[in-house]
Amino acid sequence: MVALPARRPVPGGSPNGSPHGVTHRSPAIGAALPAETAAFYQEMVAALKKGDKVITSSGMYGVITKVEENDIQVEIAENVRIKMIRSNIAGKL
Repeated sequence: MVALPARRPVPGGSPNGSPHGVTHRSPAIGAALPAETAAFYQEMVAALKKGDKVITSSGMYGVITKVEENDIQVEIAENVRIKMIRSNIAGKL
């Protein structure tokens, strides 16, 4: 069996040994969209109707089977339907 030396922290680095201090940076949550993009998105979400093919914000593809005021139902597989709020739709296909 081979003994490995213990990991020594890098000065100014992160606790897991990354020399850069951070291992992952994610974009700011809730970052503002440009006004044109936000308006386009709001119009798209408001115009969703039964039969539209969509992609959800979590990456699932499906077809809208029911539309309510704030919620929609999306069929993601044969006889598999999920209910979600309209804003979970990332786009129409």
